[in-house]
Amino acid sequence: MGNATNLLTPQKFWEVYSKKINEAAQKDKSGFYEKYKNNPEWTKEIIEIAKQTIGQLLSGQEVKGESELRIDPEYFNVDLIGYITQWPENKRKEKLEKQHVWNLKVAYEHENLENWSYELCKLCYIAADLRVIHSYINTKRKKMEDILQGYVDELKHKEIITRTKNNWLFIFGTLGEHSKAHRAFTLDPEFKVIQVKDGEEVIPENWKPTTNK
Repeated sequence: MGNATNLLTPQKFWEVYSKKINEAAQKDKSGFYEKYKNNPEWTKEIIEIAKQTIGQLLSGQEVKGESELRIDPEYFNVDLIGYITQWPENKRKEKLEKQHVWNLKVAYEHENLENWSYELCKLCYIAADLRVIHSYINTKRKKMEDILQGYVDELKHKEIITRTKNNWLFIFGTLGEHSKAHRAFTLDPEFKVIQVKDGEEVIPENWKPTTNK
């Protein structure tokens, strides 16, 4: 099986993900911004974009007849996972319900409210090659990176975030503010928050339909 891990860097995921968000906004100029303001509609939309991103990053990594890319919602109560099976093709055709040998590549969570710290702790126990959280922060109190660093430090002190591979991507929009770009962060080897600068600008207000006068 090809090595998919090198495609699962925080930078690469954000590059593809941000591009797909903006592409979707361009295709749906009349409704995309309205979906963003509606929690259930936006969750549905962004989960689909995340699914496409994971599929693109992992495409071609399967070995014909032996492995298969799958993306499942709400597995382990995680919004999305991307994994590659190790079962021969003849067993897959039997449509067995359980895959006994598979590699978890991506675990993705989207949280509309500021409950993402719960998702952060939960994903510390998910041994995926890359863990992604997309959520929103009220920046009136502190800067995004300072808020994130506070939770990371606490989980590091309690030896929770150190239990699995340190390969994270955090994407945050500003809660209640649609004119500011979403920002992406990852963690260095010492679990310090650093910004991911690759990828396109994701600014919800840019998705507003233009009115012809």
